Order: sequence, then structure tokens, then C-alpha cells
Amino acid sequence: MLRTAFSTRPTAALLVAWMLGRLSIWTSVLAAALLAHQVGGATAVSLAMVARMVPAGVAAPALALLADRWPRRRVLWVTMGGRALLLLAAALLTGDGGGLGVLLPLVAGEAMLATAHRPAHVALLPEVAPSPAVLGAANIATSTADYAGFLVGSVAGGLVAERAGVPWALAVAAGAVALGALTALLLPTTPARDDEPETPATREPDAEEGADDGALAGLRTVWRDRELRLLSGVHLLDMAVQSATSVLLVVAALELLGTGESGAGLLGGAWGVGGLAGGLIGTVALRRGRLSIGLIAGLVLAGLPLAVVGVLPVPSLALLLMVVLGVGYALVEVAVLTMTQRLAAQDVLARVFGVQELLNVGGTALGAALIPPLVALTGPAGALVVTGLVMPAAALLRARSLRQLGTDVLPPEGPYALLRALPMFAPLPLATIETLAVRAEVVEVPAGTTLIKEGEAGHSLYVLDAGKL
Repeated sequence: MLRTAFSTRPTAALLVAWMLGRLSIWTSVLAAALLAHQVGGATAVSLAMVARMVPAGVAAPALALLADRWPRRRVLWVTMGGRALLLLAAALLTGDGGGLGVLLPLVAGEAMLATAHRPAHVALLPEVAPSPAVLGAANIATSTADYAGFLVGSVAGGLVAERAGVPWALAVAAGAVALGALTALLLPTTPARDDEPETPATREPDAEEGADDGALAGLRTVWRDRELRLLSGVHLLDMAVQSATSVLLVVAALELLGTGESGAGLLGGAWGVGGLAGGLIGTVALRRGRLSIGLIAGLVLAGLPLAVVGVLPVPSLALLLMVVLGVGYALVEVAVLTMTQRLAAQDVLARVFGVQELLNVGGTALGAALIPPLVALTGPAGALVVTGLVMPAAALLRARSLRQLGTDVLPPEGPYALLRALPMFAPLPLATIETLAVRAEVVEVPAGTTLIKEGEAGHSLYVLDAGKL
């Protein structure tokens, strides 16, 4: 899988930039959480998470629009460079004695810029991947690289913060995202979206909607498509529970398990190890066309281990359970990413992922905000149990709808490449082109044969692969 994903220079550069960007995020998030806990415990951690994410949620749709208007390569390196500068400033100012009042505005600005990364990344992947196999492998590798960044960022952030202090953890995050910005410069230049051919008349928007050029195009697309609405709802729930879990792991390490600040990093690292393993399992699900089943299984595995930690708060057992938890989250994310990529039209793809980024931020803020009252009501152990049961309950209640999302069989690469190259098919969702490729027939025509005669009824669309007409 990794060999296929890294088989081309553009996909390899995209994946490396993605991993470095995610490593930076998880290192800075953990550093901010540890500093907040020093100030005011679980409540301060939740407030810090909310303050970091709310501005990002407001900015997400507009920043996602950039990736449908500017060359996506430029969006990546400009926003990643800006993140590096903000994190470096946070490291320097907190090193001079600045507290949360200094840190939060800077990490909030960094989080705003980070919302542009995922839409640009996932929208650029179909442009640079030469075949469905490479695209599928790159989607799996995206989740795997995310968890690799999570693993390294959590462990490194915890260890550096404990031994050298929070400012040095922020400096590590700044260095990682700066290196990612340099990696993004290796990507090939792609045209601005405004330079692309106009959408065919068969897909023109309603007159009252305008030209579908604004940030609301993604919202309209998601709202009108039942499957995209369902996937976006799963993504919102996933982000809310992940956010709550991130806060609870800090609380559990310091108040329930007694493992200290480095223990919080190790729990996050175990989560990351599970994410890496989940990427491999997701590869099997993708190849066998069982993404919907993988999605349901992921929802269950992403919750139950957390509930068990609340019932049996044993440090060694908690580490093992976090590995299982990471497998579940990876399966959910691979399924949501791949299905959304195939269902959304290419001309609004970045904005559809911008909607998910908005839900990402909103879910993150919601999950973090709910933890303080939940901990106050049930205690740390009870909060772990309640939070851990949310995802399995959702899988049980919506199992039928999730199964109806269907299976995904990779189409033959030859017909797919031919159809994908046709300008008239360029705006279509990948799922539509894949369906056409699966149903396409290869026809060999001897020289001198009359294939199409003027005046007869049309019954087929021919795409020339080799030879001449």
C-alpha cells in the first residue's frame, strides 16, 4: 500500500507535507493542553480547546474556498508557512513568561490557517494520482500519515514539555510545519480554479443560486445529497468524540491513572500506533469493497475501549486499549475520506471538504466544552464510560443507513484513465467515473470496419484508446 501511495513524486510530497502538518498540530495541541492544566485543571483544558477551535470554525469555509480558486500547491505552502511563524512566536513569548492569555490567540490563529490544509490536500490528491489504485492507496496513507504524526507529535510533545518545558514543545511544532511547507514546494504547479473550463450546461446551478462560486457551494452540495449528509454527520460525531477523548486522556493520565504528563503523551502515542494499524486494515476493506462495513466496525472500536478504561483504570491495560481505539478511528476516517472523495463533484470538492473541516472544528469545540460538566457530574471514570458509548450507540442506531452506502470496487485502470481524461467528464464525481469505467466494454475493431454511420441512431459513446478513425 505505501509503495503504491509513494510511487509518484507528487503523491509522496503531498503525504510527507500532510504528516508533518499533523505532527505539528498534535504537538501544539498537547503543549497547550498541558499548559492549561497547570493553570486550571480540566476546565482550563476544555476552555483552551474551545478558544483554539472556534475562530478556526468561523474561518473554515472561506479558507476551503481558496483551494477551489487558487493553485492548491500555493494554498498549502502559504498556510503552512504562516502556521510555522505563529507557532514560533508562541514558543518565544511563552518562553518569556507569557501564559494562556499570550498562547491562545497565537494557537487560535494557527488553527485557523490549519483548516485550509485538509481541503487542499484531499482535493489535490485526485488531481495528481494517476489511477484509482494510487488514489485509494494515498487515501489510506493519508490516514496512516495522520496517525504517524499523532504518534510522534504526542510522544515528542509530552516528553519535550516534561523535560524542557512547553515553549520547546511549541518550537518543535513550528519546525515540523516549516519543513512541511518546504516539502509542499516540490508539488507540481496546478492551474487556478478560475482557469479551468466552464462547467457543462447539464450541471449548471439553479439561477437563484448564482454560479456556485462561493463558499456556500459546499454546504449546498452536502445538504442536497443524502449520502454526503450522512457521512458529514458521522464526521461531526467522530470529531466531537475525538476532542472529548483528547481532553479525557489528559485528565485520566493526571487524575485517574497517575502517570503524569508523559503518561498523557504515551496514551496519545498508543492511540497513534492503533491508527497506523487501522490504516493497514483499511487497505483490506478498500480492496474488498467493504468500506461501509469498515465504517460501522470503526465506530464501535473507537468507543468501547474508552469505556473499558473508565471501568478498569489500569495504566498498562489503558495503553493496549488506546491501540484498539486508534484502529477504530482510522477505519472511520479512511471510509469517510474515500467515500466523500468519490461522491462529491470535482469543481466543489475542496469546499465539500471545507464543510467537513467546519464540522471538524465545531465538533472539536463541542466535545471539549461538554467534558467539564460531564466530569463534574460523573467523575473522570464516569466521563470515560459515557463518552466511550456514544460512537457504538450511533453505529447501532444508523447501521442500516451506513450499510446502504454501498461497496466500492476499484474499476479497471485503463478505461478509468481514458474517461477521466475527457474534458466533458472532468466535473463529475469520481464515483460516477468509476461506475462508467466498471461498465465500459473494450471493443477491438478491424481496419476498414464502419463503426459509426451518419444519420443512424446513437447508442454508444466511443473513446479511442489506440489506433485512428
